[in-house]
Amino acid sequence: RQSSEHTSCFCNMEQTCPMAGHACMRRGRGVVPATTLTSAAWKELCEIPATMLADVIAPGVGAQLDFTADGLQFDQFHAFFEEAMAAAKKVEPICEAGNKYSVDLNFAKLNGELLLHEIRTSAVYKALSVANRGRADQFFELMCLKEGTTLRNRNPLHPNPLDSAVIANLLNFPKHIFGFPFACYCTNGNESLSIVLFSYRTEWATKSRRPANEARILYVVSEHEGSPAPEIEACASRLSMPFELVAADDLLRGKAGDLGRAAVVMCDFECPSLEQVAAWAAGASVGVHIHVSDRQLRGVLSQPGPVHFELPSAVRSMSLDNGFFRSGFQMYRDPELRDLHFDLPYFWESQYLSPNEGGSGNTTPLYIDFCMLMLGWSALRDAASQSVALCPTEANLENAGRLQPQLLAPFEGSATELEEQVPRTLDGVMDWAVKNMQQPREELEKHVFQFQRHFAGGKRREVEALTSGGGTRSINYAIESVLERAKRAGVPRVKCITGTPHLAVERSERRFLFDVVRVFKGGVICLKSLEREIQDPCVMAVYLQTLSITDGITDPLSAALHIIEDENQRRKR
Repeated sequence: RQSSEHTSCFCNMEQTCPMAGHACMRRGRGVVPATTLTSAAWKELCEIPATMLADVIAPGVGAQLDFTADGLQFDQFHAFFEEAMAAAKKVEPICEAGNKYSVDLNFAKLNGELLLHEIRTSAVYKALSVANRGRADQFFELMCLKEGTTLRNRNPLHPNPLDSAVIANLLNFPKHIFGFPFACYCTNGNESLSIVLFSYRTEWATKSRRPANEARILYVVSEHEGSPAPEIEACASRLSMPFELVAADDLLRGKAGDLGRAAVVMCDFECPSLEQVAAWAAGASVGVHIHVSDRQLRGVLSQPGPVHFELPSAVRSMSLDNGFFRSGFQMYRDPELRDLHFDLPYFWESQYLSPNEGGSGNTTPLYIDFCMLMLGWSALRDAASQSVALCPTEANLENAGRLQPQLLAPFEGSATELEEQVPRTLDGVMDWAVKNMQQPREELEKHVFQFQRHFAGGKRREVEALTSGGGTRSINYAIESVLERAKRAGVPRVKCITGTPHLAVERSERRFLFDVVRVFKGGVICLKSLEREIQDPCVMAVYLQTLSITDGITDPLSAALHIIEDENQRRKR
């Protein structure tokens, strides 16, 4: 729920305040734009197949939520969750493992205590005033400790009234600041940007009837403006989208080259030529996308009071980097662009839909962001005003440390460090965890890697390992690694052989533009067909799986690995 009040006067703030000079910024709260009756009816009609499967919306739940300068009091916050949980219990199965990650209640309590400790030692929490910390303690204790995993460790891909109410109100926050009617969330800002670019590429290829890898990005830079962040170009590269820097003057004078291949125009949030670039893009029927950095978002939240932005209508989408918030967010003018990155299975046996690059999700980061928002603008301002350089958040550190592989040497000895040091009691594990939470990331990761390697029977093997946001993203990373090596080797179009794979494989095929060759018999990979197909020099990967919790597929791993090894030896000769 957002106020319908609206003002068009410019914000008259001190120039020393970040974002104070932004031409599109206005004083006061914004509104989530209303859609036309026709558009709303069409959207609801298209969503009938999903809404018929589950009661995901309970009318009236969340009516007490309102984003103000002072935020919610605990009784309002508690009443919302009581109401939302009651609505969820009416539609949730008595026994389920897909929505709530089911573990022993003692482990749920242990993880909740550790999560609460991590929040209370976080940079954002420490930046709050004493009064706001008191409310934050109440909010986070309810989320972390109430009824085991009821308010965390949930999978938002199994929607119900509780998650719908939390996520919808969370997404309303960026929507009402930047003036967009539709929004979505991702694990981080890079993923948010990637899936929006994927939508633009898909839309362009469909309308132009040209290969998707010809769709390019025009990134407009004004005079004296620095180059875009390297992550932006990296997101374009992983989607095989040519990334072209264009001076604003050249664009406006028609010197930007082949505009017919432009799937989207990008520019910086603080680009001084934003209005002119948007006007040009509107005339060329090309959408404008803006990626807001964590520094820029903090600048918005650091304003003395609530503000909003009136961006040109040609700005069709935006993405927000994570850092201050634990999740990335993206916003759209129309649901058609959003829906293009909703992945559906074309061949997989299971019914599935995912709004981002991951498979099963975890609501914990979303619920943490929601709790922070409910503290109100004044609390956000205090926390956001802290310099990133002086006070990096856990998400900032996560961004810096992401995808750093570790090489584990073959294990020697009878017991790991954890086996020797950590008592086999819940209290002992809790004490060790609290004392070691500030260890360097690579040390904590090493413990996890060693456990997983030993569990899989690879104790004596040298292993290179890295962490991801989940199983589906791990599959993406493995495939992207193969594609990058193939690109360097000059392989024009990579092929991957598989049997009946997880949805992640066909999703990656569409996203990263390689060919999947399916050879299966009785649901598993066909070994005879594998022997034949693997001789194609364009085959750079074979996807196998075992003990799939979703579809029950277990490929004959040992026999398939012998075939793969024989082909590798043949290629070496």
